[in-house]
Amino acid sequence: MNLPQNQTTWNIAPTINITAYEPDLSLIWYNLPGNSTLFPLINNTNMALNSFIWNNLPQGEFQLILNANDTLGNVNSHTLSLYKDNNIPSVEINLPLNGTWWGSPPLLNVTVYDVTLDSIWYNVTGDPTKYFLTNNSAQLLDSAAWTSLPEGIININFYANDSLGRLNNTYKLTLFKDTIFPIVKINYPLDSTVMDSAPVINVTAFDINLNSIWYRVGAINEPLINNTEEALLPAIWSSIPEGQFFLYVYANDSAGNVNNSIVLTLIKDTIAPQITIFNPINTSYGNSAPWIYLIVKDTTLDSIWYNITGDQTKYFLFNDTAVQLNNAAWNGLPQGWFTIDFYANDSIGRINDTFRLQIYKDTINPLVSVTSLPANNSYIYVDVAPQINVSVSDINHDSIWYTVTGNSTKQFLLNNTLSSIDQFIWSNLEEGMFQIFIFANDTAGNLNDAMVLTLYKDNLAPQLTIISPLANEKFGGTAPSFNLSIIEVSLNTTWYTIDGGLNNYTFTGLNGTILQLLWDEIPDLQNITITFYANDSQGRIGSASVVVQKVLSKEQFDLIEFLTSPVGLTIMGVSVGAIIIIIVIKIRSKGHRGGGKEKEKIEELLRDTWWKDRE
Repeated sequence: MNLPQNQTTWNIAPTINITAYEPDLSLIWYNLPGNSTLFPLINNTNMALNSFIWNNLPQGEFQLILNANDTLGNVNSHTLSLYKDNNIPSVEINLPLNGTWWGSPPLLNVTVYDVTLDSIWYNVTGDPTKYFLTNNSAQLLDSAAWTSLPEGIININFYANDSLGRLNNTYKLTLFKDTIFPIVKINYPLDSTVMDSAPVINVTAFDINLNSIWYRVGAINEPLINNTEEALLPAIWSSIPEGQFFLYVYANDSAGNVNNSIVLTLIKDTIAPQITIFNPINTSYGNSAPWIYLIVKDTTLDSIWYNITGDQTKYFLFNDTAVQLNNAAWNGLPQGWFTIDFYANDSIGRINDTFRLQIYKDTINPLVSVTSLPANNSYIYVDVAPQINVSVSDINHDSIWYTVTGNSTKQFLLNNTLSSIDQFIWSNLEEGMFQIFIFANDTAGNLNDAMVLTLYKDNLAPQLTIISPLANEKFGGTAPSFNLSIIEVSLNTTWYTIDGGLNNYTFTGLNGTILQLLWDEIPDLQNITITFYANDSQGRIGSASVVVQKVLSKEQFDLIEFLTSPVGLTIMGVSVGAIIIIIVIKIRSKGHRGGGKEKEKIEELLRDTWWKDRE
């Protein structure tokens, strides 16, 4: 097989040249599948494919069957696959559409038909660079090429060639590059506008390729006509709650550029301010300028104020802030009822003037008088709690109560009604002074706390404690002194006795001395009981006693006389040692009384011995 080569492409009828080696060669010919016509060939001679056959072959692959036989009828066949390609590549542009606008690199998609397609590429205005494409595959315009293109008209030239070198360069797209967002101007409403009805919207958008304008509130979008007044859609306005809401305005162009940077903050306010008054309470009483505390709800609150009876002065308030009623206005009010009118308005001018309070001014304390009670500074001697009767005069009288020293519990009373002091409190009061504090208030809070009674509880006899002399304390010839403690709130008289009450001797104070004359009359070496008494103004008597010892006084002690006395003889009978001592002393003290240290020691010894025997 000399010509043509298998798998070759032809744009004209191919040349056929076959060399057949056979001594008995008979014929050489070719034919096409499905075609019974036989076309003879001359051995080793160039011959063109039949023109009729060629012209009727479709573009693309076809088979050529070559045959040779000998005289004996032996046939040898060989089939070639060839390609007919006598057209330039056919180009079809799928994307983008001619004459369209683009704000970003467009998507390119080209389909090329050619049996021997080699390459597809494009270039753009002013850039000879070849940007290759894959057949029938979407690809973005090269980003560097896009960036280099100016705004406005751009051209894209498409190319396709085949393996035979045929080139199709007849396709050109004209597109428009537009990467600039539309410019949007809001004519009205103005930002931060307060409105009590659906606003009118007017928007002007600037863009050579302007496509659409619309606005959005919440999730609802609504179209607008450029530079044309249109009211906010009623359904949207009705769905917006009171207060702040946002209006978003958009504009796009045919290149897909969207201006979405416009946001208006608007305020819907269709309701007058709402006032809630927490203080003062309507129809309440006050003894000082009342505190005013209220909260006003309104998205565009402007001012809050009040005025009072007979005074048209506006006294302004701060929202949600406690303020005392103007002091000068309060001082100018008479006692009794007065009114406070409250007002609040908003920036649109709506005013709420529906709130009025009635307040009673009462700055006078209740008048208190005690009609039945022990007199001030008096004594109460009974165990049963005393009775009390308090009368209060006040047009707005509220309560009467008392407290007692050491007990803060309020004990309430009925006006002008006799009541007993609480028995528990009375029973737990200690002896002595106590006070009853009487209180009365009115509904305005005025308090009379000036009534205080000082009383004395005394239902026990005097309680005496002997501090000195001590029990069994020894005294000589000098009368003992005494020191007492007496508990008694109404002490009347004090006295003592040393003879069991046969003779009583009064004294004053808590300190004193037993009368010397009485003491001298008491024989030596005696136990004496001293009893002290005290009574109160009710005649109750208390007492305390102490036993003391009167011993021999040194001034009266005569040793010789003592030893010869019956007492001395008794002592000598008790102690033999004492007799010996007496004999010695007798010898030493002939014609001598009370002298010498020996004498003194023996005398002291004898005295102690005597008291021990007595005990």
